[in-house]
Amino acid sequence: MNDTEKQVAWWQPAVVMFGKISGWVIIPILGALFLGRFLDTHFNTTPWLFILTNVIALTIAIVAVARICREYIQSLEEEEKDKKDESTNDTK
Repeated sequence: MNDTEKQVAWWQPAVVMFGKISGWVIIPILGALFLGRFLDTHFNTTPWLFILTNVIALTIAIVAVARICREYIQSLEEEEKDKKDESTNDTK
């Protein structure tokens, strides 16, 4: 284990993941709220474009959160494999 790995606080990866997921949920939804409302008033289509933009934003958020979680799980699996390899090499 090198010095930079020792200096990372135990809670830091969780905060980073929380920030990424929160951003991918909040930003598309807020954008869809404002854009949908603007488009509905501009084209007089209340509430259809509002609903459509929110469905699109929710889909984007779901896909992004799934991708982030998949990458996080893969990184955890790689770390576990590295630890297992290190312990195997240490016993030899």
